[in-house]
Amino acid sequence: MDFIQRLSIRWKLVGMIFFGSAAALIIGYFVILSDQFKQFQEEVERLSALRAVLVAKYCVAPMTFEDYDALEEALEGLATFPDFMATAVYDNNGRLLKSISSPVPGDFFIGESDSTLNSGFGSGYYLTKSEITFNGIKYGKLYLWVSTDKFSSDITNSLINITILIIGLLLFSLFLANFLQRFVSKPLIELSEFTRHVSESGIYSSRISIEGSDEIAMLGKDLNGLLDKIEDYRNKKEQIEKELENIAFREREKAAELEVTLQELKESQNASMNLLEDLSNEIKMRKETEKNLALKIKQLERFNHLTTGREIRMIGLKREVNELLEKIGKSKKYNVPPEKYGV
Repeated sequence: MDFIQRLSIRWKLVGMIFFGSAAALIIGYFVILSDQFKQFQEEVERLSALRAVLVAKYCVAPMTFEDYDALEEALEGLATFPDFMATAVYDNNGRLLKSISSPVPGDFFIGESDSTLNSGFGSGYYLTKSEITFNGIKYGKLYLWVSTDKFSSDITNSLINITILIIGLLLFSLFLANFLQRFVSKPLIELSEFTRHVSESGIYSSRISIEGSDEIAMLGKDLNGLLDKIEDYRNKKEQIEKELENIAFREREKAAELEVTLQELKESQNASMNLLEDLSNEIKMRKETEKNLALKIKQLERFNHLTTGREIRMIGLKREVNELLEKIGKSKKYNVPPEKYGV
């Protein structure tokens, strides 16, 4: 099977046509040979039986009068035929009355009794039997041996002729198969070479032209239709790839812009964080300053309170001193504001 599968389509078609024709011719050969053999056999049987019947009629009178010389003369009429081998006459009891044979020996035996004789074909001969009767009275039996050499020769010649004819027909069928296979293999080979070319080159715009309306032509049209779809698919694919490339380019531009924006936002965020940190530090410093100022103000208020109370007591003392000096008639020593100013 592997050998057959490795054969090209051309030789497969040649083999199919040739072996199909050969099988039909061989079957016909054996049918014709069998028919020829049957015809020759029937012809031998018919002629032998006819001769035996004719001679048997001439044997009635000699057997009636037991004239064996006349019986022998009647039997010699059969010896004139070229295929004659022997003949014998037996009475009703199976006893041999008379027999004659040709000079050419045969592979048979004429016995004193016919008990061992059976009609039919033997080795190189045919034996036929005919009853010797007249007006319903049976006188005996006549046996006739005829040679089948001519029959074998005719069969052999027919076999040779038919064999030569069969060989000639086989050679003609081989030539015819080689001629006819081109109508199938040529477009298939073209299809195979075309598909290989398209597969190797990748040129899907190529097309194949196959004439006719059979299945191979339809296959070529279907292949062209398939290539149309592939080419359309490739064009759409290229268009989609270009669109995707443009989209990717725009997305990259947007990504770059977004990255710049994010960088700016990051820088702005960092600046904001720095500003917030500075503001926080400044607020902390201001709070610290306010705290220190509040503390100093408290201290000043405390100091002011202490100093103010001391001054007021000093003024009261100076005023008391001035009053005592006035009481003793002296002049005022301290110049203090009047008491109406609340001091």
